[in-house]
Amino acid sequence: MNTLNPLQRQFVAATAAVSTNDAYQISASTVTTTGPNSGTGVVATSNATTAKLLFCGTGADNSTINFKLYARIYTSTSGDVGDTAGAYLYMGVGLATLGTTTFTTTASGIAGTYRVADTITWTAADPFVTVAAENSSSTGTAYSPADQTPGYLFLSYLAGAGELIIDTDLGNATGALVYVQPGTV
Repeated sequence: MNTLNPLQRQFVAATAAVSTNDAYQISASTVTTTGPNSGTGVVATSNATTAKLLFCGTGADNSTINFKLYARIYTSTSGDVGDTAGAYLYMGVGLATLGTTTFTTTASGIAGTYRVADTITWTAADPFVTVAAENSSSTGTAYSPADQTPGYLFLSYLAGAGELIIDTDLGNATGALVYVQPGTV
């Protein structure tokens, strides 16, 4: 079994708690003003233009985590995280398959040992595809080695999002955790 160094040193944000959702929390597959509830991961992206997502979880080797991504686009002038004005742009859907590589974290709310996904699939969806094309941008790339080394999803365009919403449906995993590394190009 491979073991990783603690990833909290490399990734600057993680979903606030381990998700145990067995169904998606947001039903819309377009733009909605109905946001996430307590079961959905919300990660502030501030001024980031890109993001790298590392999917982890609990369960057996080859357990799966289904996920949907939304970008929160602020409509007020402040654009502050926690601002109630804004819309949620549906970005797409994916699947993360856990491998045997593990890491352990002692971070508050997410302490434990997790398997890292080595296989990631990603399908961008409208309206995100249209918005990205209008801005001459890509909709993201899944790095999926499927060989027990960590896979990740790289989003090269965040549509001006102040927050990235990660909605999970566990599939046959028993818990999900997503590390997010916001960046700029």
